[in-house]
Amino acid sequence: MAIYRDLVSAARECPDAIALEFEGQGISYRNFHDRACRVAAALQSAPLPRKAAVGVMLPNLPEFLYVTYGAFFDGRVVTPMSVLLTPREARHIIRDSALKLLFVSGQFLDVVEEAIAGLAEAPDIIVVGDYAGPHMTFDRFCDTGGDAVCNPIHPDQHMLTLYTSGTTGPSKGVMISDRGLQTQVDMICTAFDPAPGTRILCVLPLFHAYALNALVSTAIRRRMTVVLHARFDPEACATSLARDDIHWFAGVPTMYDFLLKQGAARPDLTFPVLDVCLTGGAAMNSDLLSEFERRFNTTIFEGYGLTETTVSVASNGPPPNRRKIGSVGQPYVGMQGRVIDNAGRPCPAGVVGELVFRGGNMMLGYLNCPDETAQVLRDGWLHTGDLGYIDADGFCFIVGRKKDLIIKSGYNIVPLEVEDAIRTTAWVRDVAVVGLPDPVRGERILAAVILHDGATLTQAHAQIETTVRSLLAKYKHPNEIWFVAEFPLGPSGKILKRALRDNWLTRVKPKEIEEDVCITA
Repeated sequence: MAIYRDLVSAARECPDAIALEFEGQGISYRNFHDRACRVAAALQSAPLPRKAAVGVMLPNLPEFLYVTYGAFFDGRVVTPMSVLLTPREARHIIRDSALKLLFVSGQFLDVVEEAIAGLAEAPDIIVVGDYAGPHMTFDRFCDTGGDAVCNPIHPDQHMLTLYTSGTTGPSKGVMISDRGLQTQVDMICTAFDPAPGTRILCVLPLFHAYALNALVSTAIRRRMTVVLHARFDPEACATSLARDDIHWFAGVPTMYDFLLKQGAARPDLTFPVLDVCLTGGAAMNSDLLSEFERRFNTTIFEGYGLTETTVSVASNGPPPNRRKIGSVGQPYVGMQGRVIDNAGRPCPAGVVGELVFRGGNMMLGYLNCPDETAQVLRDGWLHTGDLGYIDADGFCFIVGRKKDLIIKSGYNIVPLEVEDAIRTTAWVRDVAVVGLPDPVRGERILAAVILHDGATLTQAHAQIETTVRSLLAKYKHPNEIWFVAEFPLGPSGKILKRALRDNWLTRVKPKEIEEDVCITA
């Protein structure tokens, strides 16, 4: 059964149930289905090659989902594109995916037009929103079709291409199959068993794997309601959690930190029915987790995954005995996970190595990148590049990225260990640790630090120095401490460590607290 069948079944079985809420407007499953069918019919009437991919460069709008499911109905590959792309980045994705049709919001049209300028085979552009110009509008496009036909889909058919952040070159397209999409929904439903009518607040961008493949797809399978926000705004998010009967929320750790600040500024703020909070994308600080749970009387379940695994492979879950603070949970039912050493041999419980996983939601591979695919997918196992261990109870713990491992004077240093030590300092709100090139040591350690309001640099430096001396071996001490007001963040709120490192090396520094604030050890 194809992934789109969940929407077909929901529209038939509970047509008047609310599938989406956006800007105060409820959209029923019947209306969602009908609008997706209009897109499918228009695609089927358009002069497009049968296997041509469809691009979507939209913010969080219902039209994003109408296009995605309409393309699924037609059996086409969907390529979501971040609205934060530069023309150069967008051009790479358009060419790599061989897009023939691209749906874009009017506010990002300039980026797309610059991206496609001079391309021998540029995609046709469909503009969503108010627009008067040479391109076709979304409404006009939807009027061009007749009756839609749901095309059959093979379980291993390529349905979605999600582009990862490139760490050593241009971003790579992760090819997700119909089987991968459905398996992921199966795993989440088995782990959390959401009830029909559960209301999910979605502030994560729909072009991100978690929002589209976990929240929306799970909601459709279980007849839930997605309360869709155009973007993450801390005040609007907190207000919605307080007033809109939200049962589920998903966000990266930085979002929970912003919501805690809302709680501090609004003493009467409560989230009365918030039951399940999901987090991933970056390590969740245990103090932040505990404080959020205490302040809002709810439970946070941390999970783990990669774009290459459709969404996730492991998660903490509801009782009994399915959560350990500090872990990212146990592999889902149907997922195999293990830890291997540098020779590929399995590691005993509790021993750090590379985490590898095998299951039905693994990617098909990287688009147009067979060599990179072969490096990551070996004998059915996906090699994550993450360092961690699995304890005797089967809970997974992440200690860092293999590529982020700092090798200083021959010593291996895991950034997370240094970060956790510095976070115990009273004046420190957040910290990110990266390695810098060093002609003598090989690498040295940079700790970029965000301080709490009211902190002084002298006090903070003294506290950090005292803390690392008491908690860490000398070779793990930061060589540089850089006080900043914010970190460079990706669209999902994840800290972009490569950008942070590059900013330091080129001295393009983001909003330093004081000019040239740099304390070098």
